[in-house]
Amino acid sequence: KFKPGRYPLWGNFYFRFWLLRRIESLAATSLLTGTPLLNWYCRAMGAKIGRHVFIDSHVIHIYDLLKLDDFSSIGNEAQASGYSIKNGYLTIGSIELGKHSSIGTMTVMSPNTRLGDDAGLGGLSFLAEGLCIRDRETWAGSPAQKISGSRRSVDLEISSSAIRSILITGAHLLGFGFLSLILTISSYPLMRLFDWAAEAFGEGYALLTTPLLAGLFILFFSLQIIAVKWLFFGRQRPRHFAINSAFYIRKWFVDLLLKT
Repeated sequence: KFKPGRYPLWGNFYFRFWLLRRIESLAATSLLTGTPLLNWYCRAMGAKIGRHVFIDSHVIHIYDLLKLDDFSSIGNEAQASGYSIKNGYLTIGSIELGKHSSIGTMTVMSPNTRLGDDAGLGGLSFLAEGLCIRDRETWAGSPAQKISGSRRSVDLEISSSAIRSILITGAHLLGFGFLSLILTISSYPLMRLFDWAAEAFGEGYALLTTPLLAGLFILFFSLQIIAVKWLFFGRQRPRHFAINSAFYIRKWFVDLLLKT
């Protein structure tokens, strides 16, 4: 397990840390963002994850020192890596989020930082090492500073039954299978067209069709994304939705298509 501390660069500990990072990068955790599957992965790696936690970023590395309490959330592409490198040393520290706390999109949390209950850190903010945001405070900016002291969470009724959790997880897994189907539908006709050109005119001339086929693939895939978006959503108005609702599953799948 990782322990808080400062370690010299290019030493034995740093080499093991670097090697683990390289191995971990082979895992497709970016595809798991925004799903309960990423919560399970983080727990398996040593993190303490509470109930109904939402993690929409894969930029997490020091799992042993990560603690996310109930109903906390990490925004899209936020960095809670748990380490920093400066002045020739690798610094490893803890990151903690209290109940109903949240960090925004592309926010950076340094090692040894903490958010209290109902606390918030705005998007594109940077929280320097060693700082703690107290309960019900909101900070923002780079470096982050206090902007509000009366933050309250929005309470939504969320079902926590085991059966519902299994169904939601299954829906996410089904979404990955549906993604593979859409990619196959987009690429298979073009692969057949390439095979036909190779048989009719030879492989050399068939290669000349590659730019056209690539363009057609992008066109077909984009049309399918548009169709899925309108089929799943139509036109929407601003509302609150629980993260284990059918609406969120549809939103997550459209986002997954857009990221592919």
